[in-house]
Amino acid sequence: MKKLSAVLLSLAIIAAAASPAFAAAPQSSAAGDEFIPVIRFIAASDTHVKESDDTNLNRIDKMLSLGYETARADPNYDSLDAVLIAGDLTNDGTKAEFDRFTAALNGGKSDETAFLGVVAKNHDGYEMKRSEMRGYYNSVTGNDADFHAVINGYHFIGLSASESDVQHYDLKQLSWLDSQLAEATKEDPTKPVFIMHHEHVMGTVYGSSLYDGWGVPYFTGILNKYPQAVDFSGHSHYPLNDPRSLWQGRFTAIGTGAIYYSEFTVEGIRTYHPEDSDATATCWIVEVDAANRIHLRGMDVEAGKQICEYILDNPADPANREYTPAKRRAASKAPV
Repeated sequence: MKKLSAVLLSLAIIAAAASPAFAAAPQSSAAGDEFIPVIRFIAASDTHVKESDDTNLNRIDKMLSLGYETARADPNYDSLDAVLIAGDLTNDGTKAEFDRFTAALNGGKSDETAFLGVVAKNHDGYEMKRSEMRGYYNSVTGNDADFHAVINGYHFIGLSASESDVQHYDLKQLSWLDSQLAEATKEDPTKPVFIMHHEHVMGTVYGSSLYDGWGVPYFTGILNKYPQAVDFSGHSHYPLNDPRSLWQGRFTAIGTGAIYYSEFTVEGIRTYHPEDSDATATCWIVEVDAANRIHLRGMDVEAGKQICEYILDNPADPANREYTPAKRRAASKAPV
């Protein structure tokens, strides 16, 4: 019965993602308006690179190849500017796994593509103390564990797990996040600012509810101050082609799905893993145009195809909130 329920839920997710009520086809904010990107990046999470299994290593290469293929197919803008990976880069947090992750990443991406990643408190921190984990990540990738980068005029801010094994994210980090958001939005209040951390913001995307158990409360008060914030997170492995993986309130939150396996909450059972759930691998390809509209393409990495799609009118304007829970409920139909 549970297996059947999982199959039905999967079908419901696919049907909902394809329903016009959930904007499966992007709708331009102006009739006949052409979407021409000025920046393009991948947003992913949970690569879970292992020492003894190359499956996830190969998925990193497939994900990057999919990004480059998408870019090359665009006659107006053919660049892949960045790849974001929101933590759990490794499965057991060993130095060998970090080495393998870095080799796969550098082997698959070109110099034009920046890598922006964070390390997480759980899988990335299994083997090393968190301060050592952050330091080793920096030594092999050249990236700071917490960062603020600007690419093509757009700000990207990332937070890794704190250096303390006691505190998940410390007060210094949260204060820094607030100050960086204030700086970025002051520079140009009309642009979205992209934030990345491992765990979902509690009470936003699918998997972040108190019952589901994959959300954290640290960022809500800060992000509520910035309608420009577009927040990417993983951790739950809940599917990105479920319409609830896109959430808008006082800011915008987006669940990344996962490169390694998927899970659901179904019939009151949380962390339910359907048969062959480890065969799934998903990510977003994200594009922004000069009007600051955001084009989200949900990608099946193994199949090499798009499985869902959205256009967000510039989320820096609080009036542009088409994907609030209330609007979703009003527009939705039950799956058949």
